[in-house]
Amino acid sequence: MLVRTMADAEGLVNALKRLLKGAGMTYADVAVHLLVSESTVKRWFADRNFSLQRVDVICELLCVEWHDVI
Repeated sequence: MLVRTMADAEGLVNALKRLLKGAGMTYADVAVHLLVSESTVKRWFADRNFSLQRVDVICELLCVEWHDVI
């Protein structure tokens, strides 16, 4: 079960990265929108450690629904 969870988390993070790149946005843009440092955003993506609230806000920034990302 853990493998599936890790694979799902990796897929979500990879999808968010693709969407950010496609929108011409950077981790710095996400950081400004979330009022955190760029290094914090980089750590979230590297560790695949997002709360659902953070995913929701990133999706809002990208103008997509979170359920369309996964």
